[in-house]
Amino acid sequence: MKRYLIILLLLCAVAPAANAQKIRQVCRLLNADPMHVEGIGIVVGLNGTGDSAKNAGIMLQKYFAANNFNFSTTDLKLKNIAVVRIEAEIQPFARPGDRIPIRVSSIGDASNLRDGSLKGTSLKFRSEDEQALVWASGRVMVGGTPTIGIVQEGGQVLNGEMLNRTVVDQNGFFRLVLKSPNYMDAMMIENNINKDPKTNPNYQQQTGFSSDGADNTPKVAKAIDAGMVLVRIPDQYMKRKVDYIAAILDGEVPIEAVARIRINRSTGAAVITGNIGIQPGFITYQGRTVTLQDGGENRPPAYTLENDTPRALVDLFGHNESGGSGRRSLQSLVDTLMAMRCTTEDVINILVELKRADAIQADLVVD
Repeated sequence: MKRYLIILLLLCAVAPAANAQKIRQVCRLLNADPMHVEGIGIVVGLNGTGDSAKNAGIMLQKYFAANNFNFSTTDLKLKNIAVVRIEAEIQPFARPGDRIPIRVSSIGDASNLRDGSLKGTSLKFRSEDEQALVWASGRVMVGGTPTIGIVQEGGQVLNGEMLNRTVVDQNGFFRLVLKSPNYMDAMMIENNINKDPKTNPNYQQQTGFSSDGADNTPKVAKAIDAGMVLVRIPDQYMKRKVDYIAAILDGEVPIEAVARIRINRSTGAAVITGNIGIQPGFITYQGRTVTLQDGGENRPPAYTLENDTPRALVDLFGHNESGGSGRRSLQSLVDTLMAMRCTTEDVINILVELKRADAIQADLVVD
């Protein structure tokens, strides 16, 4: 059943490519992304499934010293305690007192964290930082992997200077960071913001062009490089910053989605975004050949077997069909490979090789 999973998911993932995208789809706000914090702690109350190694005892002694505990590890049964790595994500605009989930994972030789309880410990942005950002504790819940668990709402966000990151600086500027840096896209975003009356009120006051043909309209956006666009909040919006930023993020730019194939190797699941180009050529597999033919101006590339196939190939689709010819071509190629009795692993490996040969014009990510 697994060998056909990639086909089903590829079909489900296909969607028409948009001619324009919202700025929030292609950019993120600087200082408005999650903050990763981590630390080391202990899980207690285990039923003989905890750590037993000597290094665990040394780590416990350090933990006790850091938290001003007065007893030593000789007073404890190590098999009932596990040293764990603790991680959490503080979401943008979190406030002191907010509760967040905590992830714990054994770093010793514990076999199971089930029914354990995480002792209170602090999490920091960097281990060398003095300031703690989260206090973590609570009952550990374990799923399929017994040495990894979560503590639902086990973290409490503390007050700290690092939490007071601001999106808008003291001069009224904020920064858009492109998720896929590209000079042309950065310039496109700059131009669209500057020429949209909703985001540049000065554009409505345009007096025309100077004698040398230059545009005299005051600008609010400037592309700094391929990965960042600087935006200045107009004076009219300084008391309504949230409204203005929302208008910026809701603006559209004629940027196509990044062509990308993302595959989970363990499940065979694949997600496709953007228009994918495939170059003509051929593939050999187990003594059989798949020819990648250029379908001409009105048809996508065709994929045919030089020998008989165990089942009919998928129909070919024209450029105007829903989903885009590149995606349909990829689907047709995968169907052809599966008709050759390729396994899911075979298909993934063939796609990787096609990418290495620059035959697939898309990013290929295999997890």
